[in-house]
Amino acid sequence: YGEELSSLGVTIGDVQKRGVQFAICDGSTRRVSQLLARATKGVADDIYKDLVASVIPGGRFVNLGVIAVTRAQERGYALLSVG
Repeated sequence: YGEELSSLGVTIGDVQKRGVQFAICDGSTRRVSQLLARATKGVADDIYKDLVASVIPGGRFVNLGVIAVTRAQERGYALLSVG
């Protein structure tokens, strides 16, 4: 996670020091784990656990990302989506 982001020339840690916070939608993570399980004939719960275990340092799971983003925007925060 200390690798440079090619388009920004900074690390995740650098932007976190500037106040950036990463919220990860738990619902989407569960859905992605189900899709990956189907594609690989894996077990969705095991894949979900792997995804959670490898989240970026300081990343925080939220129940519903859409609601978290909406509430944050109401308080003056901005949303940036990558991917």
